[in-house]
Amino acid sequence: MASLTGSINAVPKPFHGAWEGESKIIVGIDIGTTQSGVAFAFLQKGVDQTVHRVIQWPGQEAQNQQSKIPTLVWYDPSGNAVSFGAEALSHQAKESAEDNNWRLAKHFKLHLHPNDMKVKHNLKLDPLPDGVSLRQIYTDFLKYLFEHTQSFFEDRIVDGSLIWKNYQSKMEVVIAHPNGWGIREQTFLRAVAMDAGFTSTSSSHRIRFVTEAEASVHFCIYHTNLGSRLQLGTKLAVCDAGGSTVNTTVYNVVAARPMLKLEEARASDCVQAGAIFVDAAAEKYIQSALASASLDQEDIQDYTARGVKDFESVAKRNFRDATEDKMIEITGPHFSNTAIRTRRGRMTIPG
Repeated sequence: MASLTGSINAVPKPFHGAWEGESKIIVGIDIGTTQSGVAFAFLQKGVDQTVHRVIQWPGQEAQNQQSKIPTLVWYDPSGNAVSFGAEALSHQAKESAEDNNWRLAKHFKLHLHPNDMKVKHNLKLDPLPDGVSLRQIYTDFLKYLFEHTQSFFEDRIVDGSLIWKNYQSKMEVVIAHPNGWGIREQTFLRAVAMDAGFTSTSSSHRIRFVTEAEASVHFCIYHTNLGSRLQLGTKLAVCDAGGSTVNTTVYNVVAARPMLKLEEARASDCVQAGAIFVDAAAEKYIQSALASASLDQEDIQDYTARGVKDFESVAKRNFRDATEDKMIEITGPHFSNTAIRTRRGRMTIPG
């Protein structure tokens, strides 16, 4: 590890100070396996730079400052996208899906992984809805992101509608992707971004890419003092613990100024061991406990669904110690059963 003393050659913080180039809009997109997000900057010549995250997506307006949405799309039997993101998890969407035979596209990002990565890490793929291609799913989801990014931009930026209209044709789009992806996957992403309306064929060069691990490094430089520690020769490991996969990459810093340059010292590893598997284990535990209490099958399904939702949003996020029991809400206060450690609708589960 290179010496961490001194910061004369430290990496300069990005997005600080006045923008010196031509005015333009930059949009950053991260389509994750389970969650996705968008950020943008209107870089105006001579004006301080500011990064905005798109928050308050449809279906989660009441949850202020939510910058991520579930990477989900419901399709009707004709192959039309009918519900996206947070709205796709609503009770209304689930009821409509049951009534109208909708099919859910989830974890579809894993289908784009190179074949060698799928084989090496034994990735398990959820089937795509019948008759709906991966390209269509990506295009539909990107269209959704694009439309609401434009709406958010116009609402939050002074004269946003006029600025978007004047600068959209020269807008630059940066898409983050896993380190193991290459030209094949970038070509696919560029094509679907154009299909979604982010840019025209003639300006496809305005669609750029950054690996997710390197994007994480820049995020940390922006929000912490990491930049003062990255000097020529420094080695650093980046772990991206996502919803479905965990990716690790080791970098060498080959240049710190005038721009940070990283070189992979060790190829990225991708393991299917993300947070959704913790949820799956909790679901199996709750379902088994309820079944042992000889409950009605419909009650087991309803209680399990409610319990998993409460587990994911509260118990899992507050986990600190395996010796500490946690309580999850599985139903209303009318239900108690000491055999499965449930009182007033709340089940106690071991840490």
